[in-house]
Parts: sequence; structure tokens; C-alpha cells
Amino acid sequence: MPRKAKQQPAPASTPYLSRPPLQAPPPPAHPNAARLTVSDIETMLNPEAIMDAVRNWGIAPATAVEDCINL
Repeated sequence: MPRKAKQQPAPASTPYLSRPPLQAPPPPAHPNAARLTVSDIETMLNPEAIMDAVRNWGIAPATAVEDCINL
């Protein structure tokens, strides 16, 4: 009786990707969001405006910072 040749094991299949890889970076979260200006940066670097708002107007520090950023 002739001997049968050993069969090679089947190669492992590649795992199924749940979604295709991204081709481009995702869009910005808010495409129409206001961009920071030089005056915005100056305001953030100058904490006196924030401290004045907190002391003189009784505004919470977090609100004062947010207001300075959203000028």
C-alpha cells in the first residue's frame, strides 16, 4: 500500500477587521469654532483680568477663565 503524503497544515487566516483602516484623519470637532487670536493669548497669559473678574464681579474662577477664552 502506498504511503500518503502528509498534508501541510492550512495557513492561519488573518483576523477579520471590524472596520476598514482610516484613510484620512478625522475632521475637527467643531469646524466653525472660533480660533484663538493674539489678544486671547495675551489675556490668558495675563491673569490680572481673570483675578479682577473674580474679585470685583464675584464670578467663579472657572467662569472667569472660560469668559476670557471665549472673548
